[in-house]
Amino acid sequence: MAKDPVLTLGEHVALWRTAQALSRSRLAQRVGVASSTVGRVESGAIGPSAHLWLTLVDALAVGLCDALRLWTEAESRGASLVSMADQLLDRDAPEAAHVVIQRAEQVDRDLYGGRYAGDFYRLQGRLAYAQGQFDAACQSFAAMDRHAHAHGGAPARARAGYDYGLALARLGRLEHALLSLTGAAEAARASGDPKLLAYSHWALGNLLSQFRDYPEAIAHYQEAGRVLTDPDHVAYVRWGELCARWENGEPDLLVPIVAFLPHSPASLAAEIRSVVGALHRAAGQLSDARQWLEEAAAMADVGSTEWWTAQCELLTVYLLAGDEPFLRAVMEDLAAHGQPQERSYVESLPSAWIASRRAPHLVTDLLSAPTTPCERTLDLVIHHRDPVVRGP
Repeated sequence: MAKDPVLTLGEHVALWRTAQALSRSRLAQRVGVASSTVGRVESGAIGPSAHLWLTLVDALAVGLCDALRLWTEAESRGASLVSMADQLLDRDAPEAAHVVIQRAEQVDRDLYGGRYAGDFYRLQGRLAYAQGQFDAACQSFAAMDRHAHAHGGAPARARAGYDYGLALARLGRLEHALLSLTGAAEAARASGDPKLLAYSHWALGNLLSQFRDYPEAIAHYQEAGRVLTDPDHVAYVRWGELCARWENGEPDLLVPIVAFLPHSPASLAAEIRSVVGALHRAAGQLSDARQWLEEAAAMADVGSTEWWTAQCELLTVYLLAGDEPFLRAVMEDLAAHGQPQERSYVESLPSAWIASRRAPHLVTDLLSAPTTPCERTLDLVIHHRDPVVRGP
């Protein structure tokens, strides 16, 4: 029996389309291209780019793994393979990206003589970063950075410095990250890349906030906000700026933060409510603080950073209000879902309750404590410490 001929990519598209009784024009409408483009892909007149192939696969609801295997085996353009790997990493599909990267490295060796070496350092770094292997990511980005300085221009140096800086920051090597991201911003400015320049400023704002250099952080957030256009990115930068202004001791931020809430992405909802609750608590408005913080805790995933932050602030509010049943309920929740160090901390809080009943002046101390929801706030109760400077 004769073996069926191997179908081309275009013939696969035609087969998938007809199986769903879709016309070319209908598929083109779903994909956002002209009907003639679909026809040229099906006839083999053009090979689909990485973006077009992924869009076709989405529109036809075809299994990504099989469709990706077909495209990868047929593709021999180095730039297209690199683009596909990047787009898969953007889609949070590291396993699929790994397959494409392996194919791209083979094609580069066979056809291009190592032209895409810098891209592979970057892709391997992104892949390791997506898989939580931050040491490996840092090594790949460091190699990419060296390659960019030896063989690339300002655009390559900007990209390398940015990715390397993020990986360094994730490993806690903050001073090295600051140098790398500063260099990335300078290279992005020299290469005329406003988007990467904005992302570099955004990252520098986050990093300088960790150094508690809030005036510089604010300036970087503002630079990023002037360029970014994606609404969610603009919102995150704006929130970073508001937090830095708050940490810097700027007064009267409650109104602008509450006004910002309706325009913020859902992922920030719990965090913003925790900050509003903390500001109300610092002003002695315990009823309002309780309402905002209970909403924040209910919105956040149990055990997440946002949930822990809201619950810690609620502990302070319940303590100030003398609400022992709620205080103990929150302590039980935190002890059940916290890490060992957090559980140990929470288990020490009953003594804080006793101390506050014996020493009423501690309530005054709490009201003047840092509004940032963190361990230092309750330290005032546990260890009878003086208020400390507000910080993250």
